[in-house]
Amino acid sequence: MLFVDGEFTDWLMDRDELTRDLADWSQNRLRYVGEVLDVEWLDDEASQHARSHLFGLDPL
Repeated sequence: MLFVDGEFTDWLMDRDELTRDLADWSQNRLRYVGEVLDVEWLDDEASQHARSHLFGLDPL
């Protein structure tokens, strides 16, 4: 996961966690550091816009 401030984090999960997370993701939720966040999944165009304009990263 890449954050606006440039910090990066990554982790591994077991099968039970993945099953729970997949159910959350399908309901537009993301669990992160003990919180459940409401999220909006972006299409390719919106994702590229966020990548360049919010994160200042080059296009993929």
